[in-house]
Amino acid sequence: MEKNELFETMPIKKAVMKMSIPLMTSLLVTVIYNMADTFFIGQTGDANQVAAVSLTTPIFMLLMALSNVFGMGGSALISRTLGAKDTEGVKHISSFCFYSSIFLGIICILVLNLKMEFILKILGTSALTKSFCKEYLLYYIAGAPFVLCTFTLGNVVRSEGYSKEAMIGNMIGTFLNIILDPIMILFLGMGVKGAALATVIGNISSVIYFVYHITTKSSILSLSIKDFIMSKEIIKGVMVVGIPASINNILMSISYVFVNNYLKVYGDAAIAGMGIANKVVSLVTLLLVGFAAGAQPIMGYSYGAKNNKRLGELLRFLFKAAVIGGFVGGAIIFIFANAIVRVFIDDVQIVSYGTSMLRALMISSPVVGIIFVLSNLFQAMGKGTQSMVLAVGRQGIIFIPVIYIMSHLLGLKGIIISQALTDILTAILAISMFINVKRKENLTLKKEVKIGA
Repeated sequence: MEKNELFETMPIKKAVMKMSIPLMTSLLVTVIYNMADTFFIGQTGDANQVAAVSLTTPIFMLLMALSNVFGMGGSALISRTLGAKDTEGVKHISSFCFYSSIFLGIICILVLNLKMEFILKILGTSALTKSFCKEYLLYYIAGAPFVLCTFTLGNVVRSEGYSKEAMIGNMIGTFLNIILDPIMILFLGMGVKGAALATVIGNISSVIYFVYHITTKSSILSLSIKDFIMSKEIIKGVMVVGIPASINNILMSISYVFVNNYLKVYGDAAIAGMGIANKVVSLVTLLLVGFAAGAQPIMGYSYGAKNNKRLGELLRFLFKAAVIGGFVGGAIIFIFANAIVRVFIDDVQIVSYGTSMLRALMISSPVVGIIFVLSNLFQAMGKGTQSMVLAVGRQGIIFIPVIYIMSHLLGLKGIIISQALTDILTAILAISMFINVKRKENLTLKKEVKIGA
Protein backbone atom coordinates (compact mmCIF):
# COMPACT_ATOMS: atom_id res chain seq x y z
CA MET A 1 0.00 0.00 0.00
CA GLU A 2 2.82 2.38 0.94
CA LYS A 3 4.56 1.74 -2.40
CA ASN A 4 1.31 2.31 -4.32
CA GLU A 5 0.86 5.62 -2.52
CA LEU A 6 4.40 6.70 -3.42
CA PHE A 7 3.98 5.85 -7.10
CA GLU A 8 0.33 6.76 -7.60
CA THR A 9 -1.06 9.37 -5.19
CA MET A 10 1.73 11.01 -3.18
CA PRO A 11 2.35 14.68 -4.14
CA ILE A 12 5.05 14.89 -6.80
CA LYS A 13 7.54 16.98 -4.81
CA LYS A 14 7.25 14.71 -1.78
CA ALA A 15 7.53 11.53 -3.86
CA VAL A 16 10.58 12.80 -5.76
CA MET A 17 12.31 13.93 -2.59
CA LYS A 18 11.60 10.61 -0.90
CA MET A 19 13.18 8.73 -3.80
CA SER A 20 15.88 11.19 -4.88
CA ILE A 21 17.32 12.54 -1.64
CA PRO A 22 18.61 9.14 -0.45
CA LEU A 23 20.15 8.51 -3.88
CA MET A 24 21.63 12.02 -4.02
CA THR A 25 23.05 11.53 -0.53
CA SER A 26 24.47 8.17 -1.54
CA LEU A 27 26.09 9.63 -4.66
CA LEU A 28 27.36 12.62 -2.68
CA VAL A 29 29.11 10.27 -0.29
CA THR A 30 30.44 8.35 -3.30
CA VAL A 31 31.86 11.59 -4.68
CA ILE A 32 33.44 12.33 -1.32
CA TYR A 33 35.12 8.95 -1.20
CA ASN A 34 36.35 9.34 -4.79
CA MET A 35 37.71 12.70 -3.72
CA ALA A 36 39.20 11.06 -0.63
CA ASP A 37 41.39 8.83 -2.81
CA THR A 38 42.72 11.89 -4.64
CA PHE A 39 42.97 13.95 -1.44
CA PHE A 40 44.99 11.41 0.54
CA ILE A 41 47.17 10.57 -2.46
CA GLY A 42 47.73 14.33 -2.76
CA GLN A 43 48.98 14.41 0.85
CA THR A 44 51.92 12.25 -0.21
CA GLY A 45 53.10 15.31 -2.16
CA ASP A 46 53.72 13.15 -5.22
CA ALA A 47 52.13 14.75 -8.29
CA ASN A 48 52.84 11.59 -10.32
CA GLN A 49 50.64 9.48 -8.05
CA VAL A 50 47.87 12.10 -8.30
CA ALA A 51 48.16 11.99 -12.09
CA ALA A 52 48.14 8.17 -12.01
CA VAL A 53 44.85 8.06 -10.12
CA SER A 54 43.41 10.49 -12.68
CA LEU A 55 44.63 8.32 -15.55
CA THR A 56 42.84 5.25 -14.16
CA THR A 57 39.44 7.02 -14.09
CA PRO A 58 38.41 5.52 -17.47
CA ILE A 59 38.58 2.02 -15.95
CA PHE A 60 36.29 3.10 -13.11
CA MET A 61 33.91 4.56 -15.70
CA LEU A 62 34.07 1.34 -17.73
CA LEU A 63 33.02 -0.79 -14.74
CA MET A 64 30.22 1.66 -13.98
CA ALA A 65 29.13 1.38 -17.60
CA LEU A 66 28.94 -2.40 -17.41
CA SER A 67 27.03 -2.26 -14.13
CA ASN A 68 24.54 0.14 -15.77
CA VAL A 69 23.55 -2.57 -18.23
CA PHE A 70 21.96 -4.55 -15.40
CA GLY A 71 21.52 -1.77 -12.84
CA MET A 72 19.79 0.89 -14.95
CA GLY A 73 18.35 -1.60 -17.43
CA GLY A 74 17.07 -3.89 -14.70
CA SER A 75 15.72 -1.01 -12.60
CA ALA A 76 13.75 0.47 -15.50
CA LEU A 77 12.30 -2.92 -16.44
CA ILE A 78 11.41 -3.70 -12.81
CA SER A 79 9.63 -0.33 -12.47
CA ARG A 80 7.54 -0.96 -15.60
CA THR A 81 6.84 -4.54 -14.51
CA LEU A 82 5.70 -3.30 -11.08
CA GLY A 83 3.43 -0.79 -12.78
CA ALA A 84 1.90 -3.69 -14.71
CA LYS A 85 1.43 -5.60 -11.38
CA ASP A 86 3.63 -8.54 -12.49
CA THR A 87 5.45 -9.41 -9.23
CA GLU A 88 6.61 -12.83 -10.46
CA GLY A 89 8.35 -11.18 -13.37
CA VAL A 90 10.24 -8.90 -10.95
CA LYS A 91 11.81 -11.93 -9.23
CA HIS A 92 13.16 -13.25 -12.52
CA ILE A 93 14.51 -9.83 -13.56
CA SER A 94 16.34 -9.15 -10.26
CA SER A 95 17.91 -12.62 -10.18
CA PHE A 96 19.01 -12.29 -13.82
CA CYS A 97 20.68 -8.92 -13.14
CA PHE A 98 22.52 -10.20 -10.04
CA TYR A 99 24.11 -13.29 -11.57
CA SER A 100 24.84 -11.55 -14.86
CA SER A 101 26.79 -8.86 -12.98
CA ILE A 102 28.91 -11.47 -11.21
CA PHE A 103 29.68 -13.27 -14.46
CA LEU A 104 30.55 -10.04 -16.29
CA GLY A 105 32.81 -8.98 -13.40
CA ILE A 106 34.80 -12.21 -13.70
CA ILE A 107 35.20 -11.61 -17.46
CA CYS A 108 36.54 -8.12 -16.65
CA ILE A 109 39.22 -9.55 -14.35
CA LEU A 110 40.46 -11.89 -17.08
CA VAL A 111 40.36 -9.43 -19.98
CA LEU A 112 41.80 -6.42 -18.17
CA ASN A 113 44.69 -8.39 -16.70
CA LEU A 114 45.56 -10.05 -20.01
CA LYS A 115 45.56 -6.66 -21.79
CA MET A 116 47.19 -4.63 -19.00
CA GLU A 117 50.13 -3.28 -21.03
CA PHE A 118 47.85 -2.23 -23.89
CA ILE A 119 45.48 -0.54 -21.43
CA LEU A 120 48.28 1.40 -19.77
CA LYS A 121 49.39 2.64 -23.19
CA ILE A 122 46.00 3.91 -24.33
CA LEU A 123 45.33 5.53 -20.94
CA GLY A 124 48.15 7.94 -21.73
CA THR A 125 50.64 6.95 -19.03
CA SER A 126 54.14 8.38 -19.05
CA ALA A 127 57.40 6.87 -17.79
CA LEU A 128 56.70 8.58 -14.44
CA THR A 129 53.10 7.42 -14.00
CA LYS A 130 53.00 3.96 -15.62
CA SER A 131 54.15 1.95 -12.59
CA PHE A 132 51.68 3.75 -10.29
CA CYS A 133 48.78 3.17 -12.72
CA LYS A 134 49.62 -0.52 -13.04
CA GLU A 135 49.84 -0.98 -9.27
CA TYR A 136 46.46 0.71 -8.75
CA LEU A 137 44.69 -1.24 -11.50
CA LEU A 138 45.97 -4.68 -10.44
CA TYR A 139 44.22 -4.33 -7.09
CA TYR A 140 41.15 -2.45 -8.31
CA ILE A 141 40.38 -4.85 -11.17
CA ALA A 142 40.51 -7.82 -8.76
CA GLY A 143 37.34 -6.45 -7.15
CA ALA A 144 35.44 -5.99 -10.43
CA PRO A 145 32.58 -8.42 -9.60
CA PHE A 146 31.90 -6.55 -6.34
CA VAL A 147 32.11 -3.13 -8.04
CA LEU A 148 29.55 -4.24 -10.65
CA CYS A 149 27.25 -5.83 -8.07
CA THR A 150 27.32 -2.73 -5.84
CA PHE A 151 25.92 -0.48 -8.58
CA THR A 152 23.57 -3.14 -9.95
CA LEU A 153 22.01 -4.13 -6.62
CA GLY A 154 21.73 -0.50 -5.49
CA ASN A 155 19.60 0.30 -8.53
CA VAL A 156 17.56 -2.90 -8.23
CA VAL A 157 16.75 -2.18 -4.56
CA ARG A 158 15.80 1.40 -5.43
CA SER A 159 13.42 0.23 -8.17
CA GLU A 160 11.19 -1.37 -5.52
CA GLY A 161 10.94 1.97 -3.69
CA TYR A 162 13.65 1.26 -1.10
CA SER A 163 15.68 4.36 -1.90
CA LYS A 164 16.82 4.82 1.71
CA GLU A 165 18.10 1.26 1.89
CA ALA A 166 19.94 1.71 -1.41
CA MET A 167 21.58 4.80 0.10
CA ILE A 168 22.58 2.91 3.25
CA GLY A 169 24.18 0.14 1.21
CA ASN A 170 26.31 2.58 -0.75
CA MET A 171 27.19 4.60 2.33
CA ILE A 172 28.45 1.53 4.20
CA GLY A 173 31.05 0.92 1.52
CA THR A 174 31.85 4.59 1.18
CA PHE A 175 32.48 5.24 4.86
CA LEU A 176 34.62 2.12 5.14
CA ASN A 177 36.65 3.31 2.16
CA ILE A 178 37.14 6.76 3.69
CA ILE A 179 38.30 5.23 6.97
CA LEU A 180 40.72 2.86 5.25
CA ASP A 181 42.20 5.44 2.83
CA PRO A 182 44.42 7.36 5.28
CA ILE A 183 45.38 4.13 7.05
CA MET A 184 46.48 2.35 3.90
CA ILE A 185 47.75 5.27 1.83
CA LEU A 186 49.60 7.24 4.50
CA PHE A 187 50.03 5.23 7.72
CA LEU A 188 50.95 1.93 6.01
CA GLY A 189 52.66 3.76 3.13
CA MET A 190 50.85 1.78 0.43
CA GLY A 191 50.15 4.79 -1.81
CA VAL A 192 47.93 4.13 -4.84
CA LYS A 193 47.82 0.42 -4.02
CA GLY A 194 46.21 1.27 -0.67
CA ALA A 195 43.64 3.51 -2.38
CA ALA A 196 42.59 0.70 -4.72
CA LEU A 197 42.43 -1.90 -1.95
CA ALA A 198 40.31 0.39 0.25
CA THR A 199 37.86 0.88 -2.63
CA VAL A 200 37.50 -2.85 -3.23
CA ILE A 201 36.92 -3.61 0.46
CA GLY A 202 34.26 -0.89 0.55
CA ASN A 203 32.43 -2.44 -2.41
CA ILE A 204 32.53 -5.90 -0.84
CA SER A 205 30.84 -4.54 2.30
CA SER A 206 28.12 -2.86 0.19
CA VAL A 207 27.35 -6.07 -1.67
CA ILE A 208 27.04 -7.98 1.62
CA TYR A 209 24.48 -5.43 2.83
CA PHE A 210 22.43 -5.51 -0.38
CA VAL A 211 22.33 -9.31 -0.42
CA TYR A 212 21.18 -9.30 3.21
CA HIS A 213 18.47 -6.70 2.49
CA ILE A 214 17.06 -8.46 -0.56
CA THR A 215 17.07 -11.92 1.01
CA THR A 216 15.53 -10.86 4.32
CA LYS A 217 13.57 -7.63 3.77
CA SER A 218 12.37 -7.43 0.18
CA SER A 219 8.92 -8.72 -0.62
CA ILE A 220 9.33 -9.14 -4.39
CA LEU A 221 13.04 -9.03 -5.36
CA SER A 222 14.97 -12.29 -5.58
CA LEU A 223 18.61 -13.41 -5.75
CA SER A 224 17.72 -17.08 -5.88
CA ILE A 225 19.36 -19.09 -8.63
CA LYS A 226 15.98 -20.81 -9.05
CA ASP A 227 14.52 -17.52 -10.31
CA PHE A 228 17.35 -16.99 -12.81
CA ILE A 229 15.80 -17.09 -16.27
CA MET A 230 17.40 -15.95 -19.54
CA SER A 231 14.17 -15.34 -21.40
CA LYS A 232 14.05 -13.27 -24.57
CA GLU A 233 11.67 -10.81 -22.88
CA ILE A 234 13.95 -10.19 -19.89
CA ILE A 235 17.15 -9.89 -21.91
CA LYS A 236 15.55 -7.52 -24.41
CA GLY A 237 13.82 -5.51 -21.67
CA VAL A 238 17.05 -5.04 -19.73
CA MET A 239 19.28 -4.43 -22.75
CA VAL A 240 17.04 -1.91 -24.52
CA VAL A 241 17.63 0.51 -21.63
CA GLY A 242 20.81 -0.90 -20.10
CA ILE A 243 22.94 -0.76 -23.23
CA PRO A 244 22.23 2.93 -23.97
CA ALA A 245 22.83 3.71 -20.27
CA SER A 246 26.12 1.80 -20.34
CA ILE A 247 27.22 3.34 -23.62
CA ASN A 248 27.03 6.75 -21.98
CA ASN A 249 29.58 5.64 -19.39
CA ILE A 250 31.69 3.72 -21.91
CA LEU A 251 31.92 6.82 -24.06
CA MET A 252 32.64 8.88 -20.96
CA SER A 253 35.52 6.51 -20.29
CA ILE A 254 36.71 6.96 -23.87
CA SER A 255 36.37 10.73 -23.55
CA TYR A 256 38.62 10.67 -20.48
CA VAL A 257 41.20 8.78 -22.55
CA PHE A 258 40.89 11.37 -25.33
CA VAL A 259 41.29 14.27 -22.91
CA ASN A 260 44.27 12.72 -21.12
CA ASN A 261 46.03 11.97 -24.39
CA TYR A 262 45.41 15.51 -25.65
CA LEU A 263 46.70 16.87 -22.32
CA LYS A 264 49.72 14.59 -22.32
CA VAL A 265 51.73 17.04 -24.45
CA TYR A 266 51.25 19.66 -21.71
CA GLY A 267 52.73 17.38 -19.02
CA ASP A 268 51.54 15.28 -16.09
CA ALA A 269 50.63 18.44 -14.14
CA ALA A 270 47.90 19.21 -16.69
CA ILE A 271 46.55 15.66 -16.38
CA ALA A 272 46.59 15.92 -12.58
CA GLY A 273 44.79 19.28 -12.75
CA MET A 274 42.07 17.89 -14.99
CA GLY A 275 41.75 14.86 -12.72
CA ILE A 276 41.09 17.08 -9.70
CA ALA A 277 38.71 19.30 -11.69
CA ASN A 278 36.70 16.28 -12.84
CA LYS A 279 36.46 14.98 -9.26
CA VAL A 280 34.99 18.30 -8.12
CA VAL A 281 32.68 18.61 -11.13
CA SER A 282 31.29 15.19 -10.30
CA LEU A 283 29.97 16.74 -7.08
CA VAL A 284 27.40 18.75 -9.08
CA THR A 285 27.01 16.19 -11.87
CA LEU A 286 26.23 13.20 -9.64
CA LEU A 287 23.81 15.21 -7.51
CA LEU A 288 21.92 16.02 -10.72
CA VAL A 289 22.20 12.38 -11.81
CA GLY A 290 20.85 11.26 -8.44
CA PHE A 291 17.98 13.73 -8.59
CA ALA A 292 16.89 12.50 -12.03
CA ALA A 293 17.63 8.80 -11.49
CA GLY A 294 15.84 8.80 -8.14
CA ALA A 295 12.69 9.88 -9.95
CA GLN A 296 13.08 7.28 -12.70
CA PRO A 297 11.04 4.56 -10.92
CA ILE A 298 8.16 7.06 -10.62
CA MET A 299 8.53 7.91 -14.32
CA GLY A 300 8.55 4.23 -15.25
CA TYR A 301 5.60 3.38 -13.02
CA SER A 302 3.53 6.33 -14.28
CA TYR A 303 4.31 5.44 -17.88
CA GLY A 304 3.61 1.74 -17.32
CA ALA A 305 0.29 2.64 -15.68
CA LYS A 306 -0.48 5.05 -18.57
CA ASN A 307 -0.83 7.95 -16.12
CA ASN A 308 0.34 10.73 -18.45
CA LYS A 309 -1.09 13.46 -16.25
CA ARG A 310 1.13 12.50 -13.31
CA LEU A 311 4.11 11.99 -15.61
CA GLY A 312 3.70 15.49 -17.05
CA GLU A 313 3.48 17.02 -13.57
CA LEU A 314 6.59 15.11 -12.56
CA LEU A 315 8.58 16.38 -15.55
CA ARG A 316 7.66 20.02 -14.94
CA PHE A 317 9.00 19.79 -11.42
CA LEU A 318 12.17 17.94 -12.46
CA PHE A 319 13.07 20.45 -15.19
CA LYS A 320 12.73 23.47 -12.91
CA ALA A 321 14.65 21.94 -10.03
CA ALA A 322 17.47 20.59 -12.25
CA VAL A 323 18.14 23.96 -13.92
CA ILE A 324 18.09 25.90 -10.65
CA GLY A 325 20.22 23.31 -8.85
CA GLY A 326 22.78 23.18 -11.64
CA PHE A 327 23.07 26.96 -11.77
CA VAL A 328 23.52 27.41 -8.02
CA GLY A 329 25.99 24.53 -7.64
CA GLY A 330 27.98 25.60 -10.67
CA ALA A 331 28.16 29.24 -9.53
CA ILE A 332 29.49 28.32 -6.09
CA ILE A 333 32.23 26.08 -7.48
CA PHE A 334 33.14 28.65 -10.18
CA ILE A 335 33.67 31.37 -7.57
CA PHE A 336 35.74 29.24 -5.17
CA ALA A 337 37.55 27.15 -7.80
CA ASN A 338 41.09 28.14 -6.80
CA ALA A 339 40.59 27.44 -3.11
CA ILE A 340 38.88 24.12 -3.87
CA VAL A 341 41.76 22.84 -6.03
CA ARG A 342 44.30 23.85 -3.35
CA VAL A 343 42.58 21.56 -0.88
CA PHE A 344 43.83 18.56 -2.86
CA ILE A 345 47.45 19.53 -3.47
CA ASP A 346 49.59 22.63 -2.94
CA ASP A 347 51.38 22.60 -6.28
CA VAL A 348 51.38 25.93 -8.13
CA GLN A 349 51.27 24.46 -11.63
CA ILE A 350 48.57 21.89 -10.86
CA VAL A 351 46.46 24.49 -9.05
CA SER A 352 46.71 26.84 -12.03
CA TYR A 353 45.63 24.15 -14.48
CA GLY A 354 42.95 22.79 -12.18
CA THR A 355 41.35 26.19 -11.50
CA SER A 356 40.98 27.06 -15.19
CA MET A 357 39.65 23.60 -16.01
CA LEU A 358 37.17 23.58 -13.14
CA ARG A 359 35.69 26.96 -14.08
CA ALA A 360 35.37 25.96 -17.73
CA LEU A 361 33.57 22.73 -16.81
CA MET A 362 31.07 24.65 -14.68
CA ILE A 363 29.86 26.85 -17.56
CA SER A 364 27.33 24.25 -18.73
CA SER A 365 26.10 23.17 -15.27
CA PRO A 366 22.61 24.76 -15.66
CA VAL A 367 21.80 22.60 -18.73
CA VAL A 368 23.40 19.33 -17.63
CA GLY A 369 20.42 18.54 -15.39
CA ILE A 370 18.06 18.73 -18.38
CA ILE A 371 20.14 16.08 -20.16
CA PHE A 372 19.95 13.71 -17.19
CA VAL A 373 16.21 14.21 -16.66
CA LEU A 374 15.47 13.43 -20.30
CA SER A 375 17.92 10.54 -20.38
CA ASN A 376 16.18 8.94 -17.40
CA LEU A 377 12.79 9.65 -18.95
CA PHE A 378 13.72 7.85 -22.16
CA GLN A 379 15.09 4.92 -20.14
CA ALA A 380 11.97 4.75 -17.96
CA MET A 381 9.75 4.72 -21.05
CA GLY A 382 11.83 2.02 -22.70
CA LYS A 383 12.75 4.40 -25.53
CA GLY A 384 15.99 2.64 -26.46
CA THR A 385 16.64 4.62 -29.63
CA GLN A 386 16.32 8.04 -28.02
CA SER A 387 18.32 6.94 -25.00
CA MET A 388 21.03 5.53 -27.25
CA VAL A 389 21.26 8.67 -29.38
CA LEU A 390 21.53 10.86 -26.29
CA ALA A 391 24.17 8.63 -24.71
CA VAL A 392 26.25 8.42 -27.88
CA GLY A 393 25.87 12.15 -28.48
CA ARG A 394 27.18 13.58 -25.21
CA GLN A 395 30.38 11.58 -24.93
CA GLY A 396 30.84 10.37 -28.50
CA ILE A 397 29.56 11.79 -31.75
CA ILE A 398 29.41 15.31 -30.33
CA PHE A 399 32.30 15.36 -27.85
CA ILE A 400 35.01 13.75 -29.99
CA PRO A 401 34.61 16.12 -32.97
CA VAL A 402 34.32 19.09 -30.59
CA ILE A 403 37.56 18.35 -28.72
CA TYR A 404 39.36 17.62 -31.99
CA ILE A 405 38.29 20.90 -33.57
CA MET A 406 38.71 23.04 -30.44
CA SER A 407 42.16 21.62 -29.61
CA HIS A 408 43.37 22.51 -33.10
CA LEU A 409 41.79 25.97 -33.03
CA LEU A 410 42.64 27.05 -29.47
CA GLY A 411 45.14 24.53 -28.13
CA LEU A 412 44.90 23.94 -24.37
CA LYS A 413 42.05 26.44 -23.99
CA GLY A 414 40.08 24.55 -26.62
CA ILE A 415 40.56 21.26 -24.77
CA ILE A 416 39.42 22.87 -21.53
CA ILE A 417 36.12 24.26 -22.91
CA SER A 418 35.24 21.21 -25.03
CA GLN A 419 33.06 19.45 -22.44
CA ALA A 420 30.97 22.54 -21.66
CA LEU A 421 30.38 23.19 -25.36
CA THR A 422 29.44 19.52 -25.84
CA ASP A 423 26.93 19.68 -22.96
CA ILE A 424 25.18 22.69 -24.49
CA LEU A 425 24.89 20.99 -27.89
CA THR A 426 23.68 17.76 -26.25
CA ALA A 427 20.99 19.62 -24.29
CA ILE A 428 19.67 21.06 -27.56
CA LEU A 429 19.58 17.55 -29.04
CA ALA A 430 17.83 16.13 -25.95
CA ILE A 431 15.14 18.82 -25.96
CA SER A 432 14.49 18.25 -29.65
CA MET A 433 13.99 14.52 -29.12
CA PHE A 434 11.75 15.18 -26.10
CA ILE A 435 9.48 17.48 -28.10
CA ASN A 436 9.02 14.67 -30.63
CA VAL A 437 8.34 12.02 -27.95
CA LYS A 438 6.02 14.39 -26.08
CA ARG A 439 3.88 14.87 -29.17
CA LYS A 440 3.68 11.14 -29.92
CA GLU A 441 2.94 10.15 -26.30
CA ASN A 442 0.52 13.04 -25.71
CA LEU A 443 2.32 14.25 -22.57
CA THR A 444 0.45 17.33 -21.29
CA LEU A 445 3.49 19.28 -20.07
CA LYS A 446 2.68 22.86 -21.12
CA LYS A 447 -1.06 22.51 -21.01
CA GLU A 448 -1.16 22.04 -17.23
CA VAL A 449 1.34 24.69 -16.18
CA LYS A 450 -0.35 27.07 -13.76
CA ILE A 451 0.62 30.72 -13.47
CA GLY A 452 2.13 31.39 -10.08
CA ALA A 453 2.66 27.69 -9.35
